[in-house]
Amino acid sequence: MSLLSGLAGGQTGAAPRNDTVRISGRVTDQLGAPIPRALVKFKVAALDVTPVVVHTDQGGTFAFRAEPLRKYDLVVEMPGFKTIAKTIEIQSASSTKRIIGS
Repeated sequence: MSLLSGLAGGQTGAAPRNDTVRISGRVTDQLGAPIPRALVKFKVAALDVTPVVVHTDQGGTFAFRAEPLRKYDLVVEMPGFKTIAKTIEIQSASSTKRIIGS
């Protein structure tokens, strides 16, 4: 089995800082079914900092706030599935990335 994670950056209307974007995604299995309670870790790449950690909701979705024009390490974990670890770059507030792990 594998996890599928899609990321999309975009501005939100809930009084965010002007220099951040909302990073959101959905974790699914190979058949496209959502995976609730998957552990998602997100941190600035190449820095020794504690990652932000969230669990996916019942629909398999998650969200973070991040600065654009940076590289981030993304890790998705769930017992029974292969762990996905990717470095992604947020290029703009309207970036969309599709990340597939198998």
